[in-house]
Amino acid sequence: MFSDRKVLFIFADLAGHFEAFQKLLLKAPKGALIIVLGDVNDKGPDSAQIIAFLISRPDIIWIMGNHEQMMIKCYEQAMGDMSSAKKFDPFMWLYVSGGLTTLKSYGIDVKMPKVYDDRELTCYEFKKHYHRLFKAQMSYEINELKNSDEVLYSISQISKLPKDHIEHMKKLPVFFTNDDLFCSHAPLLQENIPQFLSISAMDQNEEILDKGVLWNTKVPKRIRSDKKFAVYGHMNMKQVYCHTPSTAKGTYSKDNTILPNTFAVCFDLTSEASLLGALEWPAKVIHLESVKWED
Repeated sequence: MFSDRKVLFIFADLAGHFEAFQKLLLKAPKGALIIVLGDVNDKGPDSAQIIAFLISRPDIIWIMGNHEQMMIKCYEQAMGDMSSAKKFDPFMWLYVSGGLTTLKSYGIDVKMPKVYDDRELTCYEFKKHYHRLFKAQMSYEINELKNSDEVLYSISQISKLPKDHIEHMKKLPVFFTNDDLFCSHAPLLQENIPQFLSISAMDQNEEILDKGVLWNTKVPKRIRSDKKFAVYGHMNMKQVYCHTPSTAKGTYSKDNTILPNTFAVCFDLTSEASLLGALEWPAKVIHLESVKWED
């Protein structure tokens, strides 16, 4: 049984960085259970490679993240399936959340809107350009971008994603728990739900997914009632972020270690610190590896 293993090696958001992921896997203790906390895709260059690898490794627990959910829902919408209550703007996934690099990793042709006549923006530069427009409330310019030939073409390419990869991702669990730990992509706040639900019940309750394990950005402020140590990613931290009874709202660890008396920890460092992290449990050691950004 997965939950019977004593040594765990837990990864935060991989974000498309296969090389760093493989280097950290070599540091996992022999026989350790490998857990990946979702958001394996987007942003970095190797989403397709990571997804194919994880599909080939049923011994690794792969937990659903909000970036997997965006990919799934945008694919379903591209295929004409609008039955889900949860909809996503494919422009936002592709050009703001990093989905364009996921399509590229599958060898799918995509295009960047023309902002300047003399050069094409990178994905990172375009995201910053969009945020400037959004902050300035330049809705006309944003609509022009969203309806450009390049964007409409790229959105049409979403349907070329491998169906078997999407179907596999749709079956991912939304958390892992054992006697000691509760692991999820985003921090689950107990006050958001009347009781602990089964995985299948949570997976069918989109309100719980939004407020809890997929999209929540509110940090835990108290020890779980079951006394389990909470581990999560999702938050784009500069350093390992620890919650202790004296600093329940959380504080950075200056040397990227778990502080004494910590009851919950976030170590999603890819975007802010260009580091991929893995937590070795019960040793409470954070292993780090640098990631490379093509943009």
